[in-house]
Formats: sequence, structure tokens, C-alpha cells
Amino acid sequence: FFIAGFDTTSSVIIHTLYELSLNPDEQEKVHQEIDELLELHEGFNYENISQLEYLKMSLYEAMRKHSSAPFLARVCVKDCALPNSDYVVPKGMNVIIPVTGLNYDPDIFPDPEKFDPTRFSKDNIAARHPFAYLPFRAGP
Repeated sequence: FFIAGFDTTSSVIIHTLYELSLNPDEQEKVHQEIDELLELHEGFNYENISQLEYLKMSLYEAMRKHSSAPFLARVCVKDCALPNSDYVVPKGMNVIIPVTGLNYDPDIFPDPEKFDPTRFSKDNIAARHPFAYLPFRAGP
């Protein structure tokens, strides 16, 4: 457990810093947000760090582009008819969910190669299917 948590956390931080280094305009937005927070507070604590919305969106976007799990394995718990198809996934069948495929699907994330933290604004999240983004092996 300790190793898995450490590895995924460090991976998210590294990939976020990498993407911000390649995208100086996005880096400046995060920097400005941090500066504004520090003007209002003396240092960081849990409550005020959680107010860093653009930083959070940048972390989510880095996790989308550099997923820690390229796929998820699940077992179907009941017969499930696939929409727009005659196929029924039978109970007990193993199902592979292609996380990387979802993360780079232009119908879900337009211009998927681009680092765009605004994909994770509250409005954009609300407009997407809740299982379109599956960081850290979450999901159905």
C-alpha cells in the first residue's frame, strides 16, 4: 500500500511539473494563483491549499495525459446490454476498460494531445459522463 501510494503521488507531481514546464502560459496561471493565495494568507495550510482550483485542474489534466493505469479490469456483476448494440455482456464476464483510450478520445476530450487544465473546470466536469475520467483505477 505504501509503495503504491508513493509511486502514484510522485508520478502525478512529476507529470504535472513536466506539463507545466512545456506550457509556460499554464505555469504562469498556477504561479499567479499561488501568489494571490499567499497575499491573503500567511503560508499554506490544508484549507487554503484546497482553494487552488487552477492547480487542481492542472493535476487532473496531467493525470489524464499520463494515466497511472492504462486499463482497468472488471467483472460484470449482472447481464448488461450495450447501448446502440444487440450485444449483452453476460454476468461473470471479464471486462477491460481502456483508460488511455478514454483519456485520448477526441469525442470526450477535444484536442487530447493538448495540455488544457480547463477541461476540469466545474462546468466541463458536469458536462461529461462521470466515468469518462478514471484516475487511480476509480470507476464502475
